[in-house]
Amino acid sequence: GDLIEDSNLYDELQNIDEYDWNDNNDIEINGNKYRRMKKSDAYPKNGGGTYLYNWPDEDTYHYFKYEPIKWRVLKADGNQAFLLADIVLDNKNYFNKSIPTGGYDITWKTSTIRSWLNGYSKSSNDAKLDYTDKSFIGSAFSSAESSAIMDTPVINVDNISKGTEGGEDTIDKIFFLSESECYGDDAIPHGFLASGGNRDEARSSNSSTYAKAMGWECLVYPDINIIGKGSWWLRSPGASSGRAAYVDHRAMVITAGLSVFYGYVGVRPALNLDLSSDIYSYAGTVCSDGTENEVSPGGQTEPGEEYIPVTDISLSENKLQLKVGDKSKIAASVFPDN
Repeated sequence: GDLIEDSNLYDELQNIDEYDWNDNNDIEINGNKYRRMKKSDAYPKNGGGTYLYNWPDEDTYHYFKYEPIKWRVLKADGNQAFLLADIVLDNKNYFNKSIPTGGYDITWKTSTIRSWLNGYSKSSNDAKLDYTDKSFIGSAFSSAESSAIMDTPVINVDNISKGTEGGEDTIDKIFFLSESECYGDDAIPHGFLASGGNRDEARSSNSSTYAKAMGWECLVYPDINIIGKGSWWLRSPGASSGRAAYVDHRAMVITAGLSVFYGYVGVRPALNLDLSSDIYSYAGTVCSDGTENEVSPGGQTEPGEEYIPVTDISLSENKLQLKVGDKSKIAASVFPDN
């Protein structure tokens, strides 16, 4: 979400009666949805990470506007599109509860992050936390939009290098990518490098302002062109059952993973969208050299332009392998041609 900086709107939000905000601290005004939060709402509760968002105190509410989510098309097949959020949207632990030493083996199926993403009840995670009323899918999507998100069979394989058990397979609307979906031969058609140990612009991620306010830790290394980049969770297990794999700020896949209780790794959801629905719009293209041809979120157009919903997307290449440093472009055919 975007931070509210308009002084008049800020005053309006600040003066809303306390009881008009819902349990998620959301409210709708004139067709727009907003969320408020304090520094104490930020997610990191463990470790000594650094807040890079400017929180001047513990008690002042900051306000954020819900915006349409931009998704990257990893694969289009008939009436189905495999999508990854273009940026990190939020900041959450993989598992939201402290467990005594020798406790549970945390997998994707038993994690709290899966339950939060999909709005599952306490029976779906080992922390026994209920997310039916406070979830990503419930906040980010309308009921019509949720209906267009397909139930996906999620295959949870073991850690590729260490063999840590991935747990039982699941069926979810919202999920994280696995190791093999973002590096290796199977990841090449998605636009990623085969090597997980090389920096890959396709895996690199910025974040929403809201994610930073929630505690997402981004790094700045101008000398190696890492500015405002940070890490994001994968669903695959790490080197042990208490760890989960992730993509780091360099856009490398860290298969050893981090503790599932670590609080500074971003949420970058994936899903499969039913393209026969009409709830999405074309958001432009991004080439491997970083150039963009972007359309305003939600299909908003400039004066004199016509908004035409996209019904199909196809790529000129479904597999492309480059040497490090090479650049190339893959043309996307959009129907109808607009």
